[in-house]
Amino acid sequence: MKRNICFILIAFLVSVIPLYAQEKDSGNSLKSNSPVDKKGVGKASDVSVKELMRVGKIKYMNSCFREAGDCFRDVVAREPENGEAWHFLGGVMHHLGQYDAAIEYYTKAIKLDPAAYHSFHNRGLSRHYGAQYDSAIQDYSQAIELNRDYFKSWYFRGLAYLEKGEYARAVEDFNVALLMQPHNHKAWYLKGYARYKMGDAQAASGDYMQALRLANQALPEYSSENNPYLINRKGGGSTSDEREKARAKSF
Repeated sequence: MKRNICFILIAFLVSVIPLYAQEKDSGNSLKSNSPVDKKGVGKASDVSVKELMRVGKIKYMNSCFREAGDCFRDVVAREPENGEAWHFLGGVMHHLGQYDAAIEYYTKAIKLDPAAYHSFHNRGLSRHYGAQYDSAIQDYSQAIELNRDYFKSWYFRGLAYLEKGEYARAVEDFNVALLMQPHNHKAWYLKGYARYKMGDAQAASGDYMQALRLANQALPEYSSENNPYLINRKGGGSTSDEREKARAKSF
């Protein structure tokens, strides 16, 4: 039983525990170039703030983070009180791997809109990436206070507790998350892992099996060469491009 649990654990850890893969252009830095759209948006001085936000969001959703950052920088230069632009700038910096800058920009967004649960959540993610677990948990908790129906904050707070070694709290958060998304196989797996670390192998095994059933009803044999969580599954699973877009939408 222990051997099976450990084998399942290894297979999942490769794909689940990292929060996100770093973007291909993470080495890029933001430049002060005018956000000129290749199809003819024009110079920044000739473009309205509304249009800059629109173009910036399109660039952002297409993972063109440097160009998106140019747009949002021009917006805050004109409208320093634009909390939404600061929020997206935080997302840009997070995707570029500059987490301290991301935290700074999210903090600006929060000061402008203290009810912006998504800014608290995303600041928590940036702190989480920097292994600032206590601060991340505080931000996730604030996001939950503002919006108790936000699945991601329950899920990632559970993950932060798990990584801190507070397994009972992790299980509590994953239980709430699973009430919202009962078919989320990653949450089932992480809850099982927390239970396993608490010494409850039997309960952990049940959670792992549920995660496996939900991930794919017809899983192939596990092996180091054929891991269904590392390859795009037949008849399901998202493409690399779809995963990138889904990742962007979380910010």
